Amino acid sequence: TMVMPTIQCGVSDMPVVGLGTWQSDPGVVGTAVEHALNNNYKHIDCAMVYCNEEEVGAAFNKVFSAGKVKREEVFVTSKLWCTNQRPDKVGPACAKTLSDLQLDYLDLYLIHWPMHLHPEHEKGLFPLDDEGKAIPDPSNPSFAAVWAEMEKLVDEGKCKNIGLSNFNIEQKSLLDNDVVKGIAEAHSVTPGQVLIRYQVDKGNAVRKGHFLKFLL
Repeated sequence: TMVMPTIQCGVSDMPVVGLGTWQSDPGVVGTAVEHALNNNYKHIDCAMVYCNEEEVGAAFNKVFSAGKVKREEVFVTSKLWCTNQRPDKVGPACAKTLSDLQLDYLDLYLIHWPMHLHPEHEKGLFPLDDEGKAIPDPSNPSFAAVWAEMEKLVDEGKCKNIGLSNFNIEQKSLLDNDVVKGIAEAHSVTPGQVLIRYQVDKGNAVRKGHFLKFLL
């Protein structure tokens, strides 16, 4: 059996190849996940906004219950969608994902996009105005406050690792951290450079993201 290469992701080893579940059709994604897990895939990428986590969860339960593959052998990623990026919504959103996936914990939970969308709009997960522009969350929460709630999920054992998806170095609100800023000022560099150097020194992969036009 081929051993899948991994890279360090926080406290975990993340397989470099995984199965994505975005745009997978209902009635198909579960079968795909089962087939992948039974054929040595050890990384499954999920997200609430993909609207298929319940079906993926049923597949997880079926495979793990059969005993051929153990939960602890599989790296599961999911993501916090933009309409749940309020401090009071982070915990419930993660709890819903865990329930749908039929898991006790996530290996990695990411803030999906650097944009707060209106959480209670009639247009649901993709609230757009008449001009097709995204409708932002009127409360405009800081990413630092959202991140603090993500850290609590780690403390509670609901996530092993947390991170960002689709952010670039210009999304600086998350870097408004006193410890990081203190280090940056002491070395005459930016907070972003401090965080990148920290990850590189630990052997972690760092990838520059891109901001979708939809979210501008």
